[in-house]
Amino acid sequence: MNLPTLDAFLAREGFPTNSFVQEPGFKLLYVRKNRRFLNGKVRKVIDIARVEAEAEGAGTFTRLCERLLARGLPVYVECVETDRFEKGLLRLGFSASETSPHCFYKLPLSES
Repeated sequence: MNLPTLDAFLAREGFPTNSFVQEPGFKLLYVRKNRRFLNGKVRKVIDIARVEAEAEGAGTFTRLCERLLARGLPVYVECVETDRFEKGLLRLGFSASETSPHCFYKLPLSES
């Protein structure tokens, strides 16, 4: 399967707005360009809908989020299923979604 890189997906205009992507350090990464109501306003975000790192606890997800946030992209993580991941997101400064249980988001500093 020939998947786009995350950077190629983000650079693409129009449809599709969702894709599995290739990203170093991940076995699986499914993302979506979306709009979400966060912190009182509708924002363009990157949804991380499915994620599986090659090495759990190695900081791969943290580095991904830092890179997206540095580009000015809010990050929204859908359907967090484990307490460990939820606690990790909270340690990274993510906030619980106001509208969806088990979902978390983080805004870039420019939008906080």
